Amino acid sequence: MKSVSLPLFSEAKAATEKPQGWPFLRLGFRPFYVGAALVAALLVPLWLLLFLGHTVVTPAVPGLLWHAHEMLFGFAATVVIGFLMTAGKNWTGLATPRGPLLGALALLWLAARVAALGSSPWLYAALDFALLPIIALIFARLLLRARNHRNLPLAGILSLLALANGV
Repeated sequence: MKSVSLPLFSEAKAATEKPQGWPFLRLGFRPFYVGAALVAALLVPLWLLLFLGHTVVTPAVPGLLWHAHEMLFGFAATVVIGFLMTAGKNWTGLATPRGPLLGALALLWLAARVAALGSSPWLYAALDFALLPIIALIFARLLLRARNHRNLPLAGILSLLALANGV
């Protein structure tokens, strides 16, 4: 019986490509999954301290609203972004943001999280609102370039999440 091998990636291409740049910024899930883990590990205990009346920081928005917003848009959306930046590459065979662009996206995410801890509400809103539409556009463009229309509704859902973040 003849065996057939179906490689998941081009072995010839993989053998000739040399990884460049900082490994942390080579795949989209890395900075965003680490960021989500940090949000879970740091912001939940911080919110608990605020809830118990200890003023460690003064969030840009009231405590309960800050907690709800950060769990949805600082944690859950971050996991979704990390997943889509990795799945998009697998679904299309095209490169998703990496290197300096991925670093800039991760820094934008981080800047919003830091701004939430005491800056002006307007600065927090501007930084926080910027990321999801950018990711939705990057993801939609990637799917369209690869003619992957099956997964395009996910870009629409991400856009709706961005809209909800702006409300």
